[in-house]
Amino acid sequence: MARQKESLEKLSQANTQEVGRQLEQLNAKLVGIESKLSEASDRPTLATEASVVVHNSPSPSAGPTSDPPLGSEGTETSSGLVGETVSCTHQPTICHTVASSSGSSSAGVCVRQATTTENVSLSGYLNNSELPLPLFDDASEMNPVFHLRRLDEFIHFRNVPKSLCLAIACRSLVGHLSKQWIEAVVHKLPDYEAFKKAFLDVWWSIAKQSLVKCTLYQTKYDRRSGLSLSGHFLKHVNMAAYLDPRPSDVDLIEALRAHYPVGVQRAMLTNQLQTIEQALDLLRRVELMEQSENYQRTHTQSQNSNPNRPGNNLHRNDHRSQNQTQVRQVQFSQSRGRSHGYRRRNRRNHNSGRDGESEGGSSGPLNPNAPPYQGRQEQDRPHDSHSGNH
Repeated sequence: MARQKESLEKLSQANTQEVGRQLEQLNAKLVGIESKLSEASDRPTLATEASVVVHNSPSPSAGPTSDPPLGSEGTETSSGLVGETVSCTHQPTICHTVASSSGSSSAGVCVRQATTTENVSLSGYLNNSELPLPLFDDASEMNPVFHLRRLDEFIHFRNVPKSLCLAIACRSLVGHLSKQWIEAVVHKLPDYEAFKKAFLDVWWSIAKQSLVKCTLYQTKYDRRSGLSLSGHFLKHVNMAAYLDPRPSDVDLIEALRAHYPVGVQRAMLTNQLQTIEQALDLLRRVELMEQSENYQRTHTQSQNSNPNRPGNNLHRNDHRSQNQTQVRQVQFSQSRGRSHGYRRRNRRNHNSGRDGESEGGSSGPLNPNAPPYQGRQEQDRPHDSHSGNH
């Protein structure tokens, strides 16, 4: 029993050691495969032609032929004579070139080890967040030339094969009108180059460029647009950069100068700007000056509107200085009211007196039956009594 246990322990130890060796070998192979894959992914372009020289011995008895190193790419079986250069043009594959000899001829066989480009789906190029597909919306202010430049960069960076470039370009159109346009003309477009030409003919035509030129000379700067002075300037400079022919810096500055208020125009004229950089520098300085003036103005207004400051309390306690104008207005309005009342009262008394005079005067008709005037007699009686006493 003890011998059996010892033998079993030895067998288990041997099996453990063997499994460890196999794991080490597998790890070494995995490291080698990862290094080869990293080298293949670090290449600038996958659509390259790898030249493979097929070596062959002059006779079958010379020994077996050694396999060339990995890294060649190809999709087709190539053959040639001794020393012939075989071209492999497949893109995202890693191929082994195996040389076989039969008499005086040799054949190089390109064996695929990865998925071929024909089996690569379109989503493999689209579902990647590293460099997303650029999108064009006809309702936005994106320039069509700028969109095509970004699309070219995307295709070059992702190494999209030529057979898929047209499909990628069609997927990049997301606007309502642009979608309808591509659906109507896609059957007439043989490749990506034809798409670019048709796209520019529609979305960057001569009429469209003429409208852009009109905006350069007719638009005015509006502070409510949310753009600063330099932001408004850069927006129109970028629009003019895609015109054919492109205007010079001096022409752009002269056209955009009329967009701004008179003070900014005067500053641009006196500085004699010659380049876009000089114009941007001047506009930024004007922005800083306006910001400092606005800050000082708002700071002064906040001080004057603060009722708790001691300087403001002096005037606040002096009610006469605050209400002087109002008191004058009230007094003036009251005096005017009184004067009008006096005038109306005097006019009424004057009219009534005139009526009495007209009734009792000589100019009116006389009444022979009227009683004698008693008031005159009463006034004469005290006078007579006073004279009699004397």
